[in-house]
Amino acid sequence: MLKRSVSEEATMSGIK
Repeated sequence: MLKRSVSEEATMSGIK
């Protein structure tokens, strides 16, 4: 669960 949250945050940050 934590890994999913981190992955989503990293993806959003990378896209921005």
